[in-house]
Amino acid sequence: MSKRVRITLEVDSTFVRLLNANLQMKEGLLKGERMPDVLQALGIVALGEMKGALPEQIHLMLTPEWRPHIEAVHDERRWREDTETEWHKTG
Repeated sequence: MSKRVRITLEVDSTFVRLLNANLQMKEGLLKGERMPDVLQALGIVALGEMKGALPEQIHLMLTPEWRPHIEAVHDERRWREDTETEWHKTG
């Protein structure tokens, strides 16, 4: 039997920019053309969620080998402008 775990992360826009830059430096990684390692796969899914990507878009960024093992829970995505405002649901 396979167990799964669901996590929630909160990051700021600086982290999103740094993660994006880090993954962009690996040619073909965000286009699903290159097999990511485990941390890169996590970063790809997280970045897709942070940018508001649709589930299908995130799947296209991952190679088929990773798709059964990791996915974003889109109905739990939230955002806010700053720490003073309320959380908004995306989608």
